[in-house]
Amino acid sequence: MKKLFIILILTGLIYVTYLNKEIFYKYPEAVRYTLKNSNELQRAEFEKVLKYFNKEEDNLKLKCAQVLISNIPLYSYKKEPETFNQVVDSIHALKNKLIIYSDSLKYNKRMLKKVQDLFVDKMNFLCKTNDFFDKEEVRDIDTLSSSFLIENINLAFEAHYKLPKKYRTNFNDFCNYVLPYRNDREPLEFQKRRELYEKYSWVYDSIKIKPLEDIVIQIYDDLKINIDFKKLSNLNLSPTPSQIEKLQYGLCRDVTNYFVLLFRSLGFAAGTDYITTYGNRHSPIGHNWFFIMYDDTFLPIQARSKSLIFSDIEKIFKLTNMPKVYRNVFNKINFKNSSINIDTDVTNMYRPTSTVQIENIFQTSNKEDFKLCVFNKKSNWFEVDKNFKLNNNKVTFNNVGRGIAYAVTNSFLEPINYPFYLDYKGNLMFLKNKNLKEDIPFNITRKYPPIDLPNKWKIDRIKALNNCKLQGSNYLDENSFKDIYTIKNFCSTQKSQFLFKKEEKYRYYRLIAEEVTSYTSYIAEFALINTDLEPIKNVKIDFYGTKESKLKQKSKITDNDPLTFGRFLNMKITFEVENNQNVSGFEIQARNDDNHINIGEEYELKVFDKAWKRVRKEKAKDTVLNYKSLAKDGLYILHNLTKGKEETVFTFDENGNQFWFGVSDVNDLGVGAPMSMGFK
Repeated sequence: MKKLFIILILTGLIYVTYLNKEIFYKYPEAVRYTLKNSNELQRAEFEKVLKYFNKEEDNLKLKCAQVLISNIPLYSYKKEPETFNQVVDSIHALKNKLIIYSDSLKYNKRMLKKVQDLFVDKMNFLCKTNDFFDKEEVRDIDTLSSSFLIENINLAFEAHYKLPKKYRTNFNDFCNYVLPYRNDREPLEFQKRRELYEKYSWVYDSIKIKPLEDIVIQIYDDLKINIDFKKLSNLNLSPTPSQIEKLQYGLCRDVTNYFVLLFRSLGFAAGTDYITTYGNRHSPIGHNWFFIMYDDTFLPIQARSKSLIFSDIEKIFKLTNMPKVYRNVFNKINFKNSSINIDTDVTNMYRPTSTVQIENIFQTSNKEDFKLCVFNKKSNWFEVDKNFKLNNNKVTFNNVGRGIAYAVTNSFLEPINYPFYLDYKGNLMFLKNKNLKEDIPFNITRKYPPIDLPNKWKIDRIKALNNCKLQGSNYLDENSFKDIYTIKNFCSTQKSQFLFKKEEKYRYYRLIAEEVTSYTSYIAEFALINTDLEPIKNVKIDFYGTKESKLKQKSKITDNDPLTFGRFLNMKITFEVENNQNVSGFEIQARNDDNHINIGEEYELKVFDKAWKRVRKEKAKDTVLNYKSLAKDGLYILHNLTKGKEETVFTFDENGNQFWFGVSDVNDLGVGAPMSMGFK
């Protein structure tokens, strides 16, 4: 009897093992991989999800479960230490106090920025301690519960089908851009999707009568989130969605992740498009933004601190020097056969592109991994694409953004051919450094492009000084001032002197903005000058139209530093001259990037010929550097050895003037680009 009992037990165990094995192998390949690599408790959680949706009416939801479980091993995040959470909570508490108790202070964007600066100061202090960098890696495969995954799937379907048909998407895009519980490597909050779904439930009524753009703007403006790459990029923080709400602050990556979660919670197909770097820049800086797909189209939304504007968004993307744009794909592992899906190249959805074929004339080994690269000051070249085709010693890259200088390199970032410029018309111009020209002078005025497409602010801030007036009076009475000089046709980054037709001798001088406008004026340097064309000393200065202290503003426009500047709304600056001195004019410098040629500073011009080679090193005696006998088709870079960081490559046009890639010929793009630069 005892023996029979043991046989029955063994038979049962063998049957259960066989049954479990049969069940295990019924799962798709990628699902089995996740189950096999999970611990016992987590495997049970994932199997609960599969069994929960293992009903005929839940066939689509079962596929969604398989998609999520197949991709779970790919994802994790870095958990911030408790000190970070405490700082965020303290900043949030401070904001709430200011909002409640600061009626007289008028809590606004300016005050919000000060609070956010305080957050940065605290984080910089914490980052000096070693333990702050000991961040725990939290893997999705170790932490996701069955209840979380089940609710995520059900909520995705529920929200999606509450949208009008126009805003619903196909099942493949649903799995990539509606279903996923995360967008990138952001920390997870298990209740956040439902919280956002309920908070913004008003959208389902509004979307029936309002365009999607209006709803996005309303949500974006309500949240008032500031983007700050300069101050946050070195901190490498990973805030949760709730912490983004508390801080109203983050990198473009953090803000993008937040809005993707928000709109997915409402059932929209939302995701991230990104670049690994811009083209024609001095250093690699990536960027990402979110999009919403609907009705066979998509709406890209740039994360920015100001209000969103959609009217010129197509023009903005075309003008932005993006060599490659990629779309982040959540469903990277096919649950059926474990095949790998890479992020999608969507460059041609944003910019004009071309197919580029480059021959390996330098006889780099065909076995190398070839790369499409853009210029990078530190390493010469920075990879933007490695998806090439090789045929008969020719390397082909598809969907390459125009208006950018490139090189195709081997795995060691050594060019296999001359660098080249892909212009806006799709033509290739190889930068061979061969066509020596001796019959024309070559003029260099800058080490960095004079305009940052698609922004016009570098020019606008300079031209804003046009029509400003210098007036004189012996009294402070408002009506006693007389016009002496009006600035006209001014468009220079250099400090410029303006002389009067005759010497003036007033006690008070006043610089005012054009009366019919109410814009902001930016001044880096200003001084009244004497008959020797030297700045007059011991001048008292008074300001109108600034929120900063008078002492601070005075230091900014008199410190002989071109990178500091005063900001004046309806500018009115009064200068009091002692001892009735003669004034023959004034010198002024607009807000600028200081990338022009400065007299007395040391410069070095180099040309690229497989490596950088010096052309000439000198101290500038003028604001223009003149050269003879240069190659018109060379790739050049100018170093300021005295100061500064920004510099990038250029070549020369037919007249010997600097040709900035993607800038000098931007009118060829045909989008009404700002090209009336006229810098002197």
